[in-house]
Amino acid sequence: MEEKPDFFMTFGEHIPPRPVSVCWILVSNCKFGDRDDIFIVKLNPPVRYKGECECEIELDKVAIASRTTRSDIESKTDWPIDVYVLKLKSEINPISKEIALDDAELILWAELHDSMESAQRFLEKQSPTPPPTVHPDRVPILTRIWSLLKQIF
Repeated sequence: MEEKPDFFMTFGEHIPPRPVSVCWILVSNCKFGDRDDIFIVKLNPPVRYKGECECEIELDKVAIASRTTRSDIESKTDWPIDVYVLKLKSEINPISKEIALDDAELILWAELHDSMESAQRFLEKQSPTPPPTVHPDRVPILTRIWSLLKQIF
């Protein structure tokens, strides 16, 4: 049986929205530059992003860091928690828990939620409104107006 997830990650700034990723903490309190609050997490499904080669890459393990208060992820008190998502370019040292500055790259912003339901509600609020539609009866009139405008200009 799989362990209970630590949280659920959404990527609300993306159109169309990406699916919710279930997250498990693999390593906590890693060091990255002057920060010591970086978490390495496993994602399911993996996050997809376009890499430097413009090809789509799937990552099932990423580093995350709170975008606001440094202890938000560890305390898990104020949901959702805005986070930076970093691609790890190499494995971290499990003893020192240090990530070299050139071994991680910021790829996305995301939000952490305490439940799948909260994550789904967040995505529903983020989804774009559909474009307005033109009633079919008005299409011939609009087509005629457009052709007249093209003749004038």
